[in-house]
Amino acid sequence: MRVMKMMTKWRLKPMEKSKFTAPVEKLGQELQEYGDAKLNTLKLQTAKGMAQCASAVTSYLLLLIIGSALLLILSMGLILLLGEVIGSYAYAAFIVAGALLLILLILLLFRKYLFRSSFISTFVGVFAQAEDSKTAEKIRTKEQLDAAIMRSQVQEYKQEAQITKQVYRVKEYYSPDKLLKKLASRIFGKK
Repeated sequence: MRVMKMMTKWRLKPMEKSKFTAPVEKLGQELQEYGDAKLNTLKLQTAKGMAQCASAVTSYLLLLIIGSALLLILSMGLILLLGEVIGSYAYAAFIVAGALLLILLILLLFRKYLFRSSFISTFVGVFAQAEDSKTAEKIRTKEQLDAAIMRSQVQEYKQEAQITKQVYRVKEYYSPDKLLKKLASRIFGKK
């Protein structure tokens, strides 16, 4: 009450709330918009990625089951055929098992090149944003994926640095010495 009388005595108008809190309100609004946009994008990308991954896993699982059944039937047929030709079903079973073991060893030796690269490009394509489709097409290996992750983290750190700068500006704007100068200029009419 006393302050208000002094302000009217010196013909001071109370500082407008919008001018005084504008930097903090602007920072808060920017942070909220950034957070909302990032969260919304993350939710949408997660939903899209989960749907596409579930679809891919289901289709690969179905192909694996059908392929395994087909391989089993073909193996049995080959065992029966070879058994008739060589006169022993046991030897035929060992021959077919040996051929399948050889195929398995070849797949194990080349699994990095056969599977990892295809999964990396598939999953990058699933999770890539529409505007990053050119970048997603370039990612085919683990090293390229690691480099893309690094670039993404650098971009995230730059955004965090920008927000930190804005926080610093707000601190500077509301520093006691600047507030006293503004108050003094309002009281004594100096600008």
